[in-house]
Amino acid sequence: MPKSVAVPRRVTQSALVAMCLKGARRRASNDNGAAVPEPDARSDMLLAAALRCLSEHGLRAAKQAHDLAEHAFIAGDRASFDWWLGVCRMLDRRMARGLADRLAIRDAVWKEMVARNLMRPIA
Repeated sequence: MPKSVAVPRRVTQSALVAMCLKGARRRASNDNGAAVPEPDARSDMLLAAALRCLSEHGLRAAKQAHDLAEHAFIAGDRASFDWWLGVCRMLDRRMARGLADRLAIRDAVWKEMVARNLMRPIA
């Protein structure tokens, strides 16, 4: 029974060798680049909070952070809203974006109603 043997590639034609000769890429192909901010103290604290939330609530951690951000927004606590939105963003970027978009629309409608004297601002 004849055995077929593939012809070996030349070392100079190897993709790996070609990359080394041209200089390897500095970033991975799937790297988001500027979409992901450089880590700093706040992002480290957000990551720690997201991991704590994940350990406490499991797979529903993003929803829990989402709900806490929404409650903070309704209460008018901007600092807590930003914090919990950041935690939610760490766990589920799409859910956080949806919340931010929905609340931005709600906030814009509220301001328009106040401007038209249809509602009174909460003091």
